[in-house]
Amino acid sequence: MNSCPIEILGLIFILACVDDGYTGRTLSLVSKRIRTSSRRYAFQSIALYGSHQLSAFAGVLERVEPQHRRVRNLYLTDRRRVWMEYKTGQDRASWLRERITEDFHITDPAREYSSDAILRIFRCIAPTLSTLTLLLFDRYDEMTLAMPFPALKELTIYGSLLNHHGNAEVPQCRALRRLHIVQDFSLRKSVPRAVSRVAPSLTHLRISRLVSTGLGSGDIVHGLERMLKQPQDDAVFPSSLEHIFVQMSQQEVFDHSGKSQLLTSPLAHQLKDIAMRDTRRRVTLLKPHLWSPADRLTGRDGDVEYYMGIKAEWERRNAGLGGLWDVEKSDVLASYEYCAEETRS
Repeated sequence: MNSCPIEILGLIFILACVDDGYTGRTLSLVSKRIRTSSRRYAFQSIALYGSHQLSAFAGVLERVEPQHRRVRNLYLTDRRRVWMEYKTGQDRASWLRERITEDFHITDPAREYSSDAILRIFRCIAPTLSTLTLLLFDRYDEMTLAMPFPALKELTIYGSLLNHHGNAEVPQCRALRRLHIVQDFSLRKSVPRAVSRVAPSLTHLRISRLVSTGLGSGDIVHGLERMLKQPQDDAVFPSSLEHIFVQMSQQEVFDHSGKSQLLTSPLAHQLKDIAMRDTRRRVTLLKPHLWSPADRLTGRDGDVEYYMGIKAEWERRNAGLGGLWDVEKSDVLASYEYCAEETRS
């Protein structure tokens, strides 16, 4: 590679540096020429876990020259990696045993954490950031997305970010085309209107882990119903939307024969009905994310497999694949004139 033209090396680095930063770090060890040539691509895709990594990376960005701060794909969470992923060869039981010895993280709703490190990172990389997965479990003193992201095309966030407790709001992202909202707490404000304000040109929307008892779920149904009306002059979701995927989160329920039941709430039936009536085939109801009564003990902090899935889908998108937008037929509960529950009964 030392004799390879710099233009070819650049193309190789662009295609290679799509993981969590491991490839970029490894390239810097190959040779002095490769280290120099790959420097501008070293931060192309980065995954950050926990407050220590966030503070350290903010310091690194502030020390390097602006042309070497080009981050395109970022996965950022305020949880340490051991809370978000299994170790090699580890299963859920052994993961739980280790976490119990550390005590499960309990969020104090009255406590506000400093958003300083997150804001420092975003100030450095916002101009070039293309995809962002932001999983914040704590409550922060300032809005973490309170700045323009002119190049942002894809975003995964918790629903609570759409209705921050302060006056600040997520700024409008005109380049944003794909938005994934994961419900954490109640969706207090109008989700359709918030989505339209943040991403007026959105083409793909996914709402995951929607619960039937959560505030705001009826607002989503109302927004979808208005989408189906013709003309769409009073639509509250962006008129540019081509695909909407909705996935509920619910306790697994079995019938008398031991068969798992997927349509177990009025909300699920409403969403199924909307998907089956959408002649433009935009709305798809996915099979729900199921949990057992034992999962109540750990809540979302203990759903490590779900978060590993989000990370894996982020890496697939960085590599040019469909990721979480690549939905298989087996994942679908209801779409236009189709319902998996009715098909199997």
